[in-house]
Amino acid sequence: MFSMLVHNCFVDDGAGKDRKPLIDEHGCTNDPIIVSDLTYNSQANLAFTEVNVFKFADKVTTYFQCAVSTCMISEGMSPRCGPNNRRRRTTGDAKEIENNSSLSAPFSPDDPFTMDLSAERIHVLDLDDEETGEEAEERRELLKVGKDFSTNSRLGLSTGPYVSPLSQSTICFSENIFGAALAGIGLLVFCFPLVTGLLIWRQRKMAKISWHR
Repeated sequence: MFSMLVHNCFVDDGAGKDRKPLIDEHGCTNDPIIVSDLTYNSQANLAFTEVNVFKFADKVTTYFQCAVSTCMISEGMSPRCGPNNRRRRTTGDAKEIENNSSLSAPFSPDDPFTMDLSAERIHVLDLDDEETGEEAEERRELLKVGKDFSTNSRLGLSTGPYVSPLSQSTICFSENIFGAALAGIGLLVFCFPLVTGLLIWRQRKMAKISWHR
């Protein structure tokens, strides 16, 4: 029923000095050598791509951010979002590039169905780079978190609560756990008045029988 389009992706150094666009407003890559065109699944609700490792000069961290827009797929029509309707650009077709650059963006910045998603900072090191003790410890924690999460997902064990060691105040639940919790709360809300009413009715009935005796 719904599909999505990933667009307006960029990477920066975290200090606001260097910012490079990766994916344009139509969801097409700006430089296929660095980031290839996004690939969507058949439902157009999952997008992925391969990215060559790169970094800013004299920086060891990179930050990625993308805008994600959702739209409805009309029955019998091709999705308005996703690979079937993306405006592809090729380096050898100057006319197509010129036409695409003159088109207006499909999603305005204040679109209520568009959100900005940011990834955790990524450490990129040269072979001869040295990192501080704090950076090394944080990188090990990130690698451990990613490894544990990936292993649990492959084994089907990612349905339990997950507590990030980097943020002990945050607890994440899977959709199954969250749905079961909501169902349990709803059942309690429904059953509590019913049980209370039955107890009151039984108590009054017993009191009435005692009074007749």
